Amino acid sequence: MNDFYSSIYDIVYDRSIHQKYLSIKDLKTIVSLYNKGHFTHKYVEGVIGVSFDNPKQYGAYTLGTKTIKIDDIKICKNSELEGFFGKNIAILQTLLHELQHATQIKMINESQFEYNSYKDIELYLLLYSYFFIKYNNPNKVLSEKDLEIINNLGVNPRSSTLGNDIKDIQRDYYRYNPSERMAEIRSLNIVKNMLSLFDKESYNYEVINNRLFQELVRGYNKEEKDICYNSPSMTYLRGMHLQEEINTLNDMIYAYKTQLTDSKRLYLGIHVDDELIKRLIKSSHKN
Repeated sequence: MNDFYSSIYDIVYDRSIHQKYLSIKDLKTIVSLYNKGHFTHKYVEGVIGVSFDNPKQYGAYTLGTKTIKIDDIKICKNSELEGFFGKNIAILQTLLHELQHATQIKMINESQFEYNSYKDIELYLLLYSYFFIKYNNPNKVLSEKDLEIINNLGVNPRSSTLGNDIKDIQRDYYRYNPSERMAEIRSLNIVKNMLSLFDKESYNYEVINNRLFQELVRGYNKEEKDICYNSPSMTYLRGMHLQEEINTLNDMIYAYKTQLTDSKRLYLGIHVDDELIKRLIKSSHKN
């Protein structure tokens, strides 16, 4: 993994010292490096630059075209990271976030429930993150590839009673969506690990580290209890009116409790001890 960190750091550093932003060619090179280490070649092949109408959207991954779209201009304009290096790190993190979605689809497509591992929890959460929405959104049609993936898993997301309201509810609970939350955590962690090797004392490292912390504790904070229910992933399932799935998830958590460390629980967005969150927040204030 250190070779991967070194390779992408060299690309970012080289462009930055020449006062240039990462080009689409650079991003394609990074995708190739990622694919080599994660065996995601058949899930993502291209990168294109776009301008999204949504002011909060910076990237997108589409399985059908195996393409990642990046709004690099908007990223550079809005990122709090500093200098050419910082802006390029912001572009890199967005690309890595979308690559995590390709990795998630690979996991869904190529995995089966093991019935003896906590990894079943991640697979279960990803299934409902992706396909419950597509299954019930009247504006989206499941592709043959979607149906193939669902059938391979042998678990069909059931129909919802939400009807046309599902789009609005999905927007309200977007930040608790397990697939989005886990993609953000993993991409930030990759950038943090890379910077820890080469640029740990920098302001940009501090910003990335703080963002990672905020993402890990989001949904556990007392201030969010008006919408939150126990944990981010449970909040998402409840928002989607998936009580049966909450019960199933609780059963899985109980079955695999001896395998679930605090860090795994935080990543999955499932229940952790309140005292842990307090300690993490207290620790972050000291740093």
